[in-house]
Amino acid sequence: RAGMELRRQVALAPRAYQLEVLRAAVRGNVIAVLQPGSGKTLIAALLVDLVKQRDAAAARPHRCTVFLVNTVNLVRQQADFLSHNTVYSVRRCCGGSGPSLEATTWRKFVYKDVILVATAQTFLESLIHGFASLEQVDLLVFDECHHTKKKHPFNLIMRDFYHLKCEPEKRPKILGLTSTPAEDPNRICYQLHVLEENLSAEICTASVNEEVAVASPNAQVETLTYPRSSFDKAVNFVLAHSHLFTESEPTVLHIIANLGPWAACQLLPSSLGAVPDELASYCTSRPLAEHVSPKVHALIALLEKQNWAQMQGIAFVDRRATASLLCRLLTAHFGTESCGVPRCFHLVGSMRISDQADVLQQFNNRSAHLLVATNVAEEGLDLQSCQLVIRFDPEPPSIRSRVQAMGRARARNSRYILMAPDGDTAYESTALGAVPDYVRGVCENLRAAPPDGDDANLWALDDDAEDDLYDEYEVPSTGALITTTTSVATLHRVCASAPLEFAHREREWVVSGLPFPAMKSVSVSDQGCTTNRYAGKRKVALEAIRKLHSAGFLDDHLHRLEVFRRPKRQDPGRDRGLDVRGVMCPLEDVGTAIRPDWAPAVNTDKDCRRGHMHVLISDDGEVLPLCIITPGPLFEISCHVRKRGNAVEDVTMRPAGEVSMCTADVAQAQEFQQLLWHSVLSLPSGTSFDWANARTLYFVLPVQPGPGTRIDWDCVRQAVRQMHTFGDGTGEGSWQSDEADRLLAGCVVYAVHDPTRLYFPQELTELTLRAPFPFADGDYFTHYRERFPQLHLDPDQSLLRCVPVTPNTCAGVHHHHSASKKVATRRLFALPVALLRPHPLPAACFRACALLPGVLSCVERLSLADDVAHAVPALAGTDPLAVAAALTPLSASADENYERLEKLGDCVLKLVATTDLYATLPAGSDEGVLHVERVRLVSNDTLVDKGSMRNIPCWIHTRSQSQWLPPAFVPPAPPPSEGGNSSPVAEEESQRCIQWKVIADCVESLAGLVFVKSESLAGLLFEVFLLT
Repeated sequence: RAGMELRRQVALAPRAYQLEVLRAAVRGNVIAVLQPGSGKTLIAALLVDLVKQRDAAAARPHRCTVFLVNTVNLVRQQADFLSHNTVYSVRRCCGGSGPSLEATTWRKFVYKDVILVATAQTFLESLIHGFASLEQVDLLVFDECHHTKKKHPFNLIMRDFYHLKCEPEKRPKILGLTSTPAEDPNRICYQLHVLEENLSAEICTASVNEEVAVASPNAQVETLTYPRSSFDKAVNFVLAHSHLFTESEPTVLHIIANLGPWAACQLLPSSLGAVPDELASYCTSRPLAEHVSPKVHALIALLEKQNWAQMQGIAFVDRRATASLLCRLLTAHFGTESCGVPRCFHLVGSMRISDQADVLQQFNNRSAHLLVATNVAEEGLDLQSCQLVIRFDPEPPSIRSRVQAMGRARARNSRYILMAPDGDTAYESTALGAVPDYVRGVCENLRAAPPDGDDANLWALDDDAEDDLYDEYEVPSTGALITTTTSVATLHRVCASAPLEFAHREREWVVSGLPFPAMKSVSVSDQGCTTNRYAGKRKVALEAIRKLHSAGFLDDHLHRLEVFRRPKRQDPGRDRGLDVRGVMCPLEDVGTAIRPDWAPAVNTDKDCRRGHMHVLISDDGEVLPLCIITPGPLFEISCHVRKRGNAVEDVTMRPAGEVSMCTADVAQAQEFQQLLWHSVLSLPSGTSFDWANARTLYFVLPVQPGPGTRIDWDCVRQAVRQMHTFGDGTGEGSWQSDEADRLLAGCVVYAVHDPTRLYFPQELTELTLRAPFPFADGDYFTHYRERFPQLHLDPDQSLLRCVPVTPNTCAGVHHHHSASKKVATRRLFALPVALLRPHPLPAACFRACALLPGVLSCVERLSLADDVAHAVPALAGTDPLAVAAALTPLSASADENYERLEKLGDCVLKLVATTDLYATLPAGSDEGVLHVERVRLVSNDTLVDKGSMRNIPCWIHTRSQSQWLPPAFVPPAPPPSEGGNSSPVAEEESQRCIQWKVIADCVESLAGLVFVKSESLAGLLFEVFLLT
């Protein structure tokens, strides 16, 4: 058409016959009939591009393209192909392994130019429940569309939603892809017209079949004969002991006839639990080669002639047991380690989807050489490297199955081998001539007239001959539509969403007094129709769905039972911009020992306060030059402090008696805290301390060196005096000869131009300011004179080698962009002495302060845990370290958290709940009721509610060591966002948002802690504490 050209982003160039079919598909709905391997999917990719160009040129709203396949394996294959050959986004959707196609997912696909590759059943369910609509689809592609008949999802989509529900002007374009549109060679014309009617499309193929034959792989058909097997002794044993085999007898006899007694012995353990002694001795008395059938011998001889280093093949069988046992037999014969022998894998429909995908991946990667498969591998799979296809079972399959199986041989010079017993000439001639006759008959009947007479009504829309029972139920608000054909499957999905106490009882489903239909014969004669039991069951299932929805048990999508749906909790985390599902809780409680409640000092003036001193001792026994003054007494605490580089150091905080502080001492201590935390934590500018409204209050002060433990008030006063001139120097004055010696005398220095940069002086270097500057042109003297003209620099002044002090950046505080700086690395700097000034704090304080965030975070956590242990009777006498661990999630501490206790508490709560239910529920309550009630009692929702009633969220410690904040600290206002509004997340609030699972896990960990403390099942006090 004019103005519509193919985009050149496709990886494959279309051939002439593909463009011919594409032109027909542009004009109307088409069923493309081409040989396997001729590139039908490329036609679909090209049509997708043309349809979307047409809609864009007409300014139509975005619609989704849906590519339907029959199996999950084809979803992966076709999605990968379309991703490489279109410019549009490709999404997958399939049951079991992919995302469900519900309303929210479908809206995301519709509003974008998305190609959705889905299994037909998944898309049908989305249409049934009103999640998707064909009016929002621009192109609907049916891969292997010959399945569009009877109750297949392809046919149900077309019948119930395309023809009956979708208005003609809003219907999507249809493209069907198949290689086998008809199955019966004697009724080709009839079957072609049925397919055209069901898909509302015309069959189209290439006008020149020779071109398609050249482009498509054509396997050479051969036969492989074998003598008939005779294992009379094994067969007679099975027939004589038929009472042992029951239902497995036909399978065992089939395995003996086709594979031999050895394979039957491998099957019997799964059927009987053990191999009978007589049959086992029969199989072990001779070598393996004498216990396999001549058919297997012929197959092994064929496989031994192949060069497996350069080829791959598939052997098709009819039964799953045959596939598994034949693969095991070939592996036992060839081994797995030798070179030049095929590695065998089997592929059956009962395997998990992930296992099937793994097998196909190994085949495509040439890790597997021979694939023994059932018909699950017959259709659609693109196995480009397959050169050999073997039809193992002697029964001739259908013509369609044979054509599809031949189509798996995609490599050039491939072979299709049919195994037949000796003397079966009829099968041999039929096998060799059936495929060409079939292809010729399809081509000759494509444009034949529709059948006349009595056959004309056979290719009607519904070929199930049950139009007298057809009925439907639609919900106008959502578009959900249930028909008699889909009612039973829908009712099964509804029943699967019910809890276990509403299980199948006496072949009936009961929900809140409303009976579900029994899965048995149901009379519907009172509704004016007579039919068989299956039609009646569909009719009654539809009526049950109608009643469930009318009574309010089913939602408007007819998808879930509303009576069992839990109400959604409010999610304040998302309202605050957080990616968390939780509840709003008060801030963490504060331990009594660190609350701002100072007691008056004894035998002193009224203005004096009494505090409790605690010294810090490192793991080598050294007393650190800092102490912690708290309003209340604390016990000895051992902390595992995590420093930079993930190194761990043990620090002990030990009580050292009481101290008295007058009002002046408290004021100086508060000013010292501001200097200390600004320097150590690199707090941003604009921060302040509100001592009057502080939730926690304790001081970190220096101690005097030498014996005894006394606060070094001289160091505090000197630091406070120098704090007022800290960073406020112009640098005027000349360099003195003893200045360097004073700077080297154990102090920390800062740069005049940036007081936030701190250094440890090391030594004077031999370099002077005349030395070349390493980061710019010129020397040190020129560089610093241009930057700081007010400094009096001497060119002959020596440079001082310094190591930068790495600050503990406070992660819980928002830093302005202008104030944020990269953390200096631990390299040496050469700086002029005139540029440096001594810091008010001594160097020993800086080295000890690196441990303070970890120590003080541990102090706050254990102080609260000690209060909890005294307040809760069930935890009386428990070690505060264990209580703190039970209330600390993994995100707050990697060393001490509730992970182990939570696992134990989960089992304890189940035991307590089960014991309580056993004693309280009436006798005769079945297992389903007990299970559901126990699940409800120990569910996260119940634990969150019970834990909130017991104030447990206020005990949870959620801040990690890096998020610790000093007492009385007030963070600066955050910078405005792009919209001009400040973010509420960084503001200090009176509440916090805790995840639901964290609260539930803390309740479980406390239950485990109570169990450990009680040391017996009889002492489970947690039942009284929480569950009653």
